[in-house]
Amino acid sequence: MPYNLWNHRAESRGGPRDKETTYPLPTAAKIDGERTHKMSGNGLHLSVSSQQEGTDRRAAPPKDLAALAHEHLLEQAPPFCVVDNLGQVVSENAAFDELLPELLSRAESGNSHHLGPLAAFAKEIEQLQCTQESWSPPLESRLRLVDAAGQTLHPQLRAYADAEGDLKLVSVRFLPDEDANRLRRQSTEARERFEDISRLVSDWVWETDRDLKLTYISNSVLETLGAHPRSFIGRSLSVLFSGDTSALDNLTQESSRRPFRDLSLTAQSTDGSIRHILVSAVPIFSQTDGIFHGFRGTARDITELLSRESALYKHIELAESANRAKSQFLATVSHELRTPLNAIIGFSQLMETETFGPLGNDTYKGYTQDILHSAQHLLELINDVLDVSKIEAGRMNLNEERLDFSQLVTSALRMVREKAYEMQITLDTSVENLLPPIKGDMRALLQVLVNLLGNAVKFTNEGGRIRLEAGLDPEGRLVCRIQDNGIGMTPEEIDTALTPFGQVDSQLSRRFPGTGLGLPLARGLIELHDGELQVESTPGEGTLVSIILPASRVLQA
Repeated sequence: MPYNLWNHRAESRGGPRDKETTYPLPTAAKIDGERTHKMSGNGLHLSVSSQQEGTDRRAAPPKDLAALAHEHLLEQAPPFCVVDNLGQVVSENAAFDELLPELLSRAESGNSHHLGPLAAFAKEIEQLQCTQESWSPPLESRLRLVDAAGQTLHPQLRAYADAEGDLKLVSVRFLPDEDANRLRRQSTEARERFEDISRLVSDWVWETDRDLKLTYISNSVLETLGAHPRSFIGRSLSVLFSGDTSALDNLTQESSRRPFRDLSLTAQSTDGSIRHILVSAVPIFSQTDGIFHGFRGTARDITELLSRESALYKHIELAESANRAKSQFLATVSHELRTPLNAIIGFSQLMETETFGPLGNDTYKGYTQDILHSAQHLLELINDVLDVSKIEAGRMNLNEERLDFSQLVTSALRMVREKAYEMQITLDTSVENLLPPIKGDMRALLQVLVNLLGNAVKFTNEGGRIRLEAGLDPEGRLVCRIQDNGIGMTPEEIDTALTPFGQVDSQLSRRFPGTGLGLPLARGLIELHDGELQVESTPGEGTLVSIILPASRVLQA
């Protein structure tokens, strides 16, 4: 026997359920041209019929798995019911049963009491607008119910009419009701948050409609252009800028409705100054129908940034010009000094060997040797200065040839062995057997080895030890390491030592003489060979300098 709504009403009020009575629903209107159909007694009715105690209309097992799944989904859905034209419930779920007591208590008094639980919706049922063989548009009821979980629900009604326009079904869904006050509060908080952010950021924040007329612009435009943001509302976005604004005018075209970033424009402030602006924006489309609503974006004033960049470029250019002038000066002076030094060295050698006769006094001969050694030392310093200047100016050329690195090591050790012997420093070498030849500049690489070995001897205490190792690494590169157990350096002192003319001990009374060109010149010459010079050091423990030449310079057999 079909389930009907009146039984609920009878049970809830303790009334009898042993008789059957049919009540017509209130008249419902349907739109069918100019004709309005009034439901008569043979329309939608509520029927009260007898049921046996303990009958469960949902006790019948599902016919198949699809029916089981359908029943499960219905039970999980919000409360709902569907009533046919006989007033019988076609479909409903358990959540609807829980709402019945409160729903019945909301029923209005009068002739609508015969509707049972639908009595609360008498007015809404009369207002349902039906079309033939179609569900009517949803009708929201002002009635509000609270479920067992304390959630506020609002009913939504729909009706279905047949081909003759007779009302056949009425559905009622109880949907969660959004708290209007909460939504308004959230909207207010979101707007306040947005306004706070737009006031704090230096960029302009703006928004336009589909015709690129400003609907909002932040107060930052006042600081940049000196005009109040209200003066721009309702005006075209292009009025903010001066000069060529065709890129903005093209945004009204449908093909230009896409995000853009850092569009460069100029703007003129009220004091007449020109400001450089970068504009970025994204198009706004409706989330429901996809209609274009306008653009929303930012504008950043980069005038000061461009000014600082221009000043920085000028300073860099001046510094580079001064550096070039310094390099040119050193190269010129070095070249001019070498000419008289060559004469001094040549005449000193003649006097030392007494080529044209005895000097007459041994003291003069000693002075001649001092003059010769000093001139030779000065010439070496001048050559180093000239080489550094050439490297910095990019005018140092390599005279590359096929070299035996083992012979270069032997020659370099021969030049520093005497000084190491005087300080009782042990020189250990370990060069890989059958080391392949390399391609490079013999004078430059020999100078690198002599400079590094000379520094190791200079900064190693008496009785110390220096070790030189050379070989190929797994990548085929030539690696030469020179390690001492001397005084060592801190990381800051390493940076100073690698700077031209940098002196770790810069006092006038420093213990170790030199111009500070050894390491910078060695690194520059190695980098000219596409190599790398690495320095590792620990104060009080010593220094390790590594020379790494690329595999492209190793000539394999």
